[in-house]
Amino acid sequence: MARHDKEASVREEVCVDPVREGERSESRKAHSPRTAAQALGDLSEGLSALIRGQFMLARAEMRQEVRAVARDAAMELVGVPIALIGYLLLMFAAVAALALALPIWASFLIVAGAHLLLGLGAIAFGATRMRKKRLGLPRSTDELKKSKSLAQTIGREKPLPVESRQLH
Repeated sequence: MARHDKEASVREEVCVDPVREGERSESRKAHSPRTAAQALGDLSEGLSALIRGQFMLARAEMRQEVRAVARDAAMELVGVPIALIGYLLLMFAAVAALALALPIWASFLIVAGAHLLLGLGAIAFGATRMRKKRLGLPRSTDELKKSKSLAQTIGREKPLPVESRQLH
């Protein structure tokens, strides 16, 4: 699935529509001057919608990641038994070839020792890579950073007009 399609499906799963939220706040502004209590209510409502949207985005993104991992794991599981049978037959052929020059016990010992070393090396390599790898939510992280910077700039803007600051 293309990156654009994934982003579109994540956006569809997130219910908060910033355009509609902006239209609602614009219609509220057009009716009458707001009191500080109304402004705080709108701010609280906006923040809760923002947080809810962030959680929904993270959940949708994580769901997509889990589905992709599950699909890949299923494909690997289909091939494992087939590959193991082929590998086992190949190793018996290697033992049989070595048995032409060495005793059969020595042939099995050489093949088993080589497999032990290769297997331990593969385990160590995989464990090292797993320690370095992190699962992340890049779009959710970006959205949280944007929200944080927006929240920081809100406090720096000019104060509300005097009539809006009065509590009724």
